Amino acid sequence: MKATAATQSMKNDAVRNDAWLLDPLMTEHVVRPSILTHEMSIQPSLNETPDIFSRRLYRYTQGTPALCGTTARLLSLQSTPFLCKALDAYMLRFHFQRYPIDIALRYFLALEHLPTESQQIDRILMAFARRYAACNPDTTNADATYFLSFALLLLHTDLHAQHARPRLSQSAFVSLASPSKVPAVVLECLYDNTSLVEFMFMRGRLNMDSRRAAERERHALYKLIMSGQVLHLQSQQRLTLPLQYASRSWTAQDIQYAKLRAQTMLVTVPSRWRKRQAAQYRVQCLLSGAVRLCRVSDDEEDEVTNGRWRSWMMMVTSSALCWCKDMPDTTLRLEQVQPLSDALCVQDVSMPRLLRLRIQQRWLLLDAGDQRDAWLDHLNYGASMATCQDPSDESLCIPVGLTLACQFVAPPMAESMADNVYLMRAQRMLAIRQYVTTLCVRHKALVHAEEESRRYAHHLGMLTPLRKSMRDYMQHAMHAALRSLRATQWELAFVACRLDFLRAEQCLLERHLHHHYV
Repeated sequence: MKATAATQSMKNDAVRNDAWLLDPLMTEHVVRPSILTHEMSIQPSLNETPDIFSRRLYRYTQGTPALCGTTARLLSLQSTPFLCKALDAYMLRFHFQRYPIDIALRYFLALEHLPTESQQIDRILMAFARRYAACNPDTTNADATYFLSFALLLLHTDLHAQHARPRLSQSAFVSLASPSKVPAVVLECLYDNTSLVEFMFMRGRLNMDSRRAAERERHALYKLIMSGQVLHLQSQQRLTLPLQYASRSWTAQDIQYAKLRAQTMLVTVPSRWRKRQAAQYRVQCLLSGAVRLCRVSDDEEDEVTNGRWRSWMMMVTSSALCWCKDMPDTTLRLEQVQPLSDALCVQDVSMPRLLRLRIQQRWLLLDAGDQRDAWLDHLNYGASMATCQDPSDESLCIPVGLTLACQFVAPPMAESMADNVYLMRAQRMLAIRQYVTTLCVRHKALVHAEEESRRYAHHLGMLTPLRKSMRDYMQHAMHAALRSLRATQWELAFVACRLDFLRAEQCLLERHLHHHYV
């Protein structure tokens, strides 16, 4: 009994000596560190979480004038897990959404003093980088933010320190910061802002009545930063493409139904096209009707009001788009025949009643009225089939180009030719499968390119150039980035559209082959 009592007493003494024992957020038993200094005496209490401790430490430093702005410095004294978690919890007080990296760093350094020890600076910048990356996940990551913030601190020291050696040039800074994978245009803007206005620790009221112009300019900038009005200097450009390439994805049943509904149209060609050919042709038409068209450019936004609209009778086949000028009782007179192999029809969200059609490097607005969804689907289906067309398939036989070949709707085939038909279908299915595989690889590459282009555009849109010349330069770069992003998004929509319809066509062919051989 005495031995047991002695053992229990020793355990109680050990607990009292390690009164700040256990981190409730950790699975392992660790001794909480003491951050006793000659300036203060505050320690984590028993069962106190890092979040609660960081809040208590912040209130203590804010209430002590001599310790104002030292919270991060005190939390970075040691690299223990508890203090690292407390430092991350303290960084949650800062909100860096839509702030560029240099403005966010200025905002942080305006409220916090950096220590002189390099290891402490490293811990603080790592916590800053993690918080900034969490606030802007579409723009950067923690590693790139840490590297760039450290580079900006070194650049600021080099540009504004009182020494006589040559300053770091803009090209040298861009070369040194290139491992961060930040675009050179962004680095040039960061260099210009850092060289124009130095970093400062904000304590008390900002002095806007100073006699020095540089000091007034610096204080005016920090007034915008602390009030959040600095975001008004950013480029407010739309980064997303408000287009939808299809109203819905077609299934094998939809494709089969569209082929069954295809009509045989009798068309008449102009005399300038004949060249010893027949004057009339029979064409398999998936969809026909009267529409209104307006030719526009890719960059225009007021096409609806300024464009010239014309009415046309149009036919969609499995490989081409036929333009007809009039519609007599029995025949249609062709005016144009354009292949659909490079065509793409999308729905513009900003103009719900209209469709945007790209065909043969032409941009058209199409007004189909109540038949908008039908034209959207059939145009994209015909375009998808045109990219992987089989000339032996009678359902795909249509005139293409200015020199029309005589095409006729084939009569029902005899039973002896059935095997040959299914053999051609099998070959077509294999060709579509191979093409779909190629498109999948291309789609994956385009998704990555679209993410990089969008990230680059976000970078440019978040920048706040302080100099007017740099602001004009960034506006030009922003327009170029948006054009590149728009082209990439169009290409991605093109590939996605082809994948949807060709996969449905492949499924239909597989079903036919299965019913034939089973």
